[in-house]
Amino acid sequence: MVLLALALSACGPKQVDVTVIAYDFAFQPDTIEVPAGAEVTLTLVNHGNAEHVWLILDRDHELTLPYNADDSEHALARTIADVTGRETFTFTAPSEKGEYTIVCSIPTHAEKGMIGTLIVK
Repeated sequence: MVLLALALSACGPKQVDVTVIAYDFAFQPDTIEVPAGAEVTLTLVNHGNAEHVWLILDRDHELTLPYNADDSEHALARTIADVTGRETFTFTAPSEKGEYTIVCSIPTHAEKGMIGTLIVK
C-alpha cells in the first residue's frame, strides 16, 4: 500500500482541462475547482460583444471595486480573448489551497459581474 502511494505521488502534477465561456459581463462557469499544483489548460471562449480577460488574483490580495492597475500587479495568471475569439493557455495552479478571485480586468467589467472563484483543493 505504501509503495502504491509513493508511486502515485511520483506521477507528477495532475493535468486539468477547463473551458470557460465569457459572456457580456459573466463567466460560465464562474467557479472552478482544481487540485493544488495542477497543470491547468484553460480555454477562454468569448461569446460577448467586447474583449474579455480571465485573470486570477493572488490569494492575499483583496479585490476592491472598481478594478484598478494595482490589482493587475497581483495577477497569478491571465489570458485575453478577442470579440468572438478563443484563447487557450496553460498555467500551474497555486500550491496553496484556498479560494482565489477570478476577474475580468477590462474597465467596468468586474463591476458589472465578471468575477468568479478558483478553488484550489
